[in-house]
Amino acid sequence: FKLNSALSNWSIFFKLGIPGVLMVALEEWCFEMMTLMAGTLGSVTLGAQAIVFQIQSIIYMVPLGLFTAVNIRVGQRLGAFDPVGARYVYFTALTIISIVALFTGLPVVLLRHYIPYMFTSDEEVCSLASQLLPMLLLFQFLEGFAGVSEAILLACGRQSLGAITIFLGYYCTGMPIAAILTYQTSLGILGKLIL
Repeated sequence: FKLNSALSNWSIFFKLGIPGVLMVALEEWCFEMMTLMAGTLGSVTLGAQAIVFQIQSIIYMVPLGLFTAVNIRVGQRLGAFDPVGARYVYFTALTIISIVALFTGLPVVLLRHYIPYMFTSDEEVCSLASQLLPMLLLFQFLEGFAGVSEAILLACGRQSLGAITIFLGYYCTGMPIAAILTYQTSLGILGKLIL
């Protein structure tokens, strides 16, 4: 073990690592802020939000694995100087993620009147959650496409671009629009889910 070797090239590590962490953290922090926003709308809304968030977290695991695979495959193709192969992986991933979104989101939509009762027996919470759950199908598609794109940016070593894009998309565009739709219109919690 050589200490000099262990302490060398840290600038590359920080150049990729910090923006990579920000890509994940900025997105997660945004979801947490949306939960805080739901809490200001009352306990029924917060309960429904918690159910939707839990279901979303569960069905997101399948696309998350795909994003990791896309990151690896695109990185391999680019490392082999095969940009055509990397592009093929990208378009294949978009096709697969569309199918995955359909197969993970559609059952939630079809079972939306039953799923909330797995979490609570409160009729108001279950009723609101069943109104919100169909949004997860759209979310699965949009988050799937975004996740594949994030995986591509990671494979290309463009974490800084990803972190900037996520910050601009969520914090400068999505959250202000969600706040306006939630608090200034009759949409309530539905306005928040548009984010």
